[in-house]
Amino acid sequence: MFLLSRKNPKGRIEANMSKNESAVYTIQKEKVKREYCDLSREDLFSVFKKIAEPYTIICWLYDMLLIGSDISHVSPQKILRMRIYNENEEVHLWKTQSKFKARVLKVQENDGEEQEYVQAKQLLWGKAELKDNVIILKEDRGVYIQLPKDAVQGGVKTGERLFLVTKNYVGYNEIGQAGYVDSRFVKITGDLCGEN
Repeated sequence: MFLLSRKNPKGRIEANMSKNESAVYTIQKEKVKREYCDLSREDLFSVFKKIAEPYTIICWLYDMLLIGSDISHVSPQKILRMRIYNENEEVHLWKTQSKFKARVLKVQENDGEEQEYVQAKQLLWGKAELKDNVIILKEDRGVYIQLPKDAVQGGVKTGERLFLVTKNYVGYNEIGQAGYVDSRFVKITGDLCGEN
């Protein structure tokens, strides 16, 4: 865990991680539009109309995590959280006591609000094994992650690791201290060093 501590004149944020470590993240900008809504369980799947295809879905259930592009077989009662995303849009749903809340975020160059962000790559658990149209990420011990090949951009080879690319939106409080105020999933890729 780190704290975004200050914005310097070169448009970078320095993150103080500990006394001996520091990292520099480049701040980028894009115009985004956000929409918030409440959904009943019956209306849950109507939110798919708010995002352009193709998209990837990551769905948290009580007993598993689903990754893919089709969750029509899943009962809404079992869904805890869901992110439906492509490179320019995301619908983020989360369960409350009796309904779902949703945040729709879209990159819109013409009428969006300018927002600063830091793009990051989160390492996913396990090395890739390829089986038919499925990628299985696993280690010698513990759990595994199974996802369809079409959920990964750029392909992957056996033994490689995958990364979840996120955009983490920056906001500032009344004294100018920076922090993350929102984030969205962008893509899953096997490319660590290439273009974000």
